[in-house]
Amino acid sequence: MIVPVIAPGSGQIIMLVSTWHMIFVFIGTMATLVGLWMYFRLPETLKPENVRPLTVRSVSAGFRIVLTNRVALCYTLASTFLFGALFGFINSAQQIYSGIYGLGVYTPVAFGGVAVFMALSSFINSQLVGRFGMRRLSHAALIGFSLVTFVWLTVQLYGPAPMPFPLFMVFFALAMFQFGLIGSNFNSLAMEPLGHVAGTASSVLGFMSTVGGASIGAGIGQYFNGTATPMVIGYFTVSLIGLMFVLIAEKGRLFRAHNAPPPADQSLALH
Repeated sequence: MIVPVIAPGSGQIIMLVSTWHMIFVFIGTMATLVGLWMYFRLPETLKPENVRPLTVRSVSAGFRIVLTNRVALCYTLASTFLFGALFGFINSAQQIYSGIYGLGVYTPVAFGGVAVFMALSSFINSQLVGRFGMRRLSHAALIGFSLVTFVWLTVQLYGPAPMPFPLFMVFFALAMFQFGLIGSNFNSLAMEPLGHVAGTASSVLGFMSTVGGASIGAGIGQYFNGTATPMVIGYFTVSLIGLMFVLIAEKGRLFRAHNAPPPADQSLALH
C-alpha cells in the first residue's frame, strides 16, 4: 500500500542529487537485492510432484486453461482495462501536474497524496471483504468508479479550463479510492476457479493484465493534448469496458453474495 506513495518521492530525490540515469541503476540494484533475499529466504512450498515444468507446452497449457474459463478471462480483461487507466495517468502525470498546473518538483507530493486514498481503500477492503465478499465490494466500487469518472468528464468538458487544481484532486482521489477496492478483488475473482493451477494461472493473469494495461495506458498517454480531457475520457471508457466484462463473467448478475454458488458453466468450451 505504501509503494505508490513513496515511489514518486524516491524518484524525485534521485533526480535532485543525480541524473535520470541513476533511477535505472537504483531499480536494478533493488531488484537484485530483493531477488537474492527471495532466493535465500523463501523456499519452495509446492510439493515436487505438483511442480509444472517450465516448457513451451506447459506455458501454452496455462494460457489455454485461463483463456477457456469465462470467469477468469473476463475478470482478467476487466482488470487489464482498469490497470490501463492507472498506467494512463502515470503516462500523463508529469504533463498534467507540471505542464498544466505548474507543480514542478512538488509533482511527487501530489501524486503521493492521491495514492494515499488508494492505500486507504486497500486497507478498508482488507477489513470488509470477509464480511461483504469480493463481488459486492468490487462491483459497487466499479459502478462508483464509472459514476465518478462520468461526473469528472462532464465537468472537464463543460467547466472552467483548466479545471481548478483542488477540484481536479478531489475527482482523482475519489476515482483512485474506488480503484483500491477493485484491483485486488478482481485478481482474486479471476483466480477463484483456477485453484488447481494457481501458480501458472497467477503468472498468466499477471502477464496479461500488466502488459495489456501498460499498452492501453500508453495509448491514453499518447492522446495528451495539453489538457486532462484525454485521460479522463480514458478513465470513463475503461470503466464501461470493465463493467461489460464483469457482466459477462457474472451472466448479468452483480453483487452476488460471497457464499452463493458460482454461475454455472464457467468454461467457454463447448460440452
